Amino acid sequence: MFRGQNGTIFVEVALLTIIVLLVDEALLRAFMAFVPAMLLAQRALSAAGDSAGESVRSGERRVDDPARKHIDDFLTQFREFYSTCHLLGSGEISSGEALERTTQLERNLNRLLAQVTAATKARAGLATPSGAWPIPR
Repeated sequence: MFRGQNGTIFVEVALLTIIVLLVDEALLRAFMAFVPAMLLAQRALSAAGDSAGESVRSGERRVDDPARKHIDDFLTQFREFYSTCHLLGSGEISSGEALERTTQLERNLNRLLAQVTAATKARAGLATPSGAWPIPR
């Protein structure tokens, strides 16, 4: 059922649980629980070290440019929404202007979703009928 690292982690967690539940004396419990806790911590740190060696800068995580462009567009829309909320809350814009901005943001997000859906279907080889999902402007 459990093999390799997952099995070892399961055994260490089970041992830690049994120690915490069954050992009555606090000092003995702390001492006995320290060993499997340190083994788990060592395993976590070594796993983090392995992945850190392979990691790249956060801006370079996605290497496919279309996905990166869509993510950047989405984040831009999200930042604009929060800016609009802040401006409305501080009274720098009226509720009508905030409504106009959020309506435009909703249109932009709908267009972005349609682009992402179309790009995903195109990459998967699924043909979309023309005009099936109109892109709002």
